Amino acid sequence: MVGGGFCWFSGVGEKRRGEGLDSIGGGVRQTRLVAGLPLFSFLSLGFLMRFISFLSAGVLLFLVSFSGCTMTKKTNTARAGMEQLLIANAIDQSLDKVDFRAFSGTNVYLEEKYVDCVDKNYVIGSVRSRLFDSGAKIVGKAEEADVVVEVRTGAVGTDTNDAFIGLPELALPGVVTLPEVRLVERNSQTGTAKIGIIAYDAKTKEVLGGGGLAMARSDDNNWSVVGIGPFQNGTVRDEVRRKAGKTPTYGGSARTEIAFDRVRSTDPAAQDIQYASGVEERRSGVSRADLFNY
Repeated sequence: MVGGGFCWFSGVGEKRRGEGLDSIGGGVRQTRLVAGLPLFSFLSLGFLMRFISFLSAGVLLFLVSFSGCTMTKKTNTARAGMEQLLIANAIDQSLDKVDFRAFSGTNVYLEEKYVDCVDKNYVIGSVRSRLFDSGAKIVGKAEEADVVVEVRTGAVGTDTNDAFIGLPELALPGVVTLPEVRLVERNSQTGTAKIGIIAYDAKTKEVLGGGGLAMARSDDNNWSVVGIGPFQNGTVRDEVRRKAGKTPTYGGSARTEIAFDRVRSTDPAAQDIQYASGVEERRSGVSRADLFNY
């Protein structure tokens, strides 16, 4: 080592006999010392910057070459199905927080003039369905009702938020532009529903309870890692998996999720049972076991 730097040595053999002898002694092979150049002089700042630039470009090219890709979202209808599901899911969650059991056995008039939002028909229909489930009877006029239920909407809509971890598009000096690289990406859509309900006596106009506001939010999240995905989760995806999956069959027929009872006949003659023997009996007084054992 010379002067703290690494040195290169080159041993030069005798080209000819008796040539290259040292002045001190005879017959000694001459050894020539090449100038002691420090190794770090080859690693100048410019060379180091170029090396880093080439290395970065190579890493970016590798990520782009081996990454996946996602397709642009499209819809063939005026509104996307996911948007409608987000709103419907938020409305359902909001109305699930309302207790309609107080209207059981009463005549209810549903006042809907304060419902002004997108998908207003779904809001009105969902409230009617829950009133029916509670045992209420919905009438067409306020004069025929015992209770008036007013529904109002504060907010019903969707929002979209995009976020990613990676590198933005970079324009380098010259004509070189490095493309945007998204290592981790999240596309999130949310649906919001804020619904207010108040009820009062149809005759006295006295408010029945304080009423109130119910608000809920649905979401749909799509994650991508280096372009591979999407990995999906959210309240809408959970509902789709529960209700839109493969329907199991029993005995060759599909199991239904929506069912109805038969209409109860008010004709007294329809309540009679006619047997092959000509004997008639009232249905109300005969059990199922009696019918088979007659």
